Amino acid sequence: AALVRDRVGAGVLKTKATRGDLLTAVDGEAQEVIEAAVRAAFPAHAFLGEESVPAGATASADALRCALDACGSDWLWVVDPLDGTTNFVQSLPLVGVSIGVARRVGEAAERRWEVVVGVVVDPFREETVTATLGGGCTLNGSPVRVGVEPLADAVVATGFAPTEASLAPMVRGIAAVGARARTVRMLACLDAEHRETTRSRRSAPMSSRDALTPGASS
Repeated sequence: AALVRDRVGAGVLKTKATRGDLLTAVDGEAQEVIEAAVRAAFPAHAFLGEESVPAGATASADALRCALDACGSDWLWVVDPLDGTTNFVQSLPLVGVSIGVARRVGEAAERRWEVVVGVVVDPFREETVTATLGGGCTLNGSPVRVGVEPLADAVVATGFAPTEASLAPMVRGIAAVGARARTVRMLACLDAEHRETTRSRRSAPMSSRDALTPGASS
């Protein structure tokens, strides 16, 4: 977290899948720090970091599928070392570090993966949201929950559609939800949207996937 906080405003090394999909030196350096810590503490666990995945709309899902299928361990760490890179480059303190841990359970043909831990760190507010399977969600160790207000009183957070194909449905989704909610706010960082939701600062996150799903915004 300190590495991300101290290097905010770092320059762009290159773009990846789209002109808005940016990469800085901090993305890779943060992943190296996290991976080193994981491998030191859990040498038998597998690790998948976003910066090791090729660019592309389906690359992350494909890489995760391959990692799960080929994993020689019963534990897999999945890490996005810097979510909200565009915000980070622009010195906007709406970024996050996200970590998920999955384990393989069951016997023989019944074996499957389940996510057991999820962590999102806000390096600027020094807030850590942690969720465990069956253990609920905490913020800096204190239990939290999402808001339960009706949509008319809700503040809905969203990002920006990553592709041209999803942009038009996203705009329609925002218009539909915005007409029924108190307001819609664009944070441009999925980690930030989820953190704000756990604190009830925002009522719900909405992604381009929601906009593409009939009835998802209702």
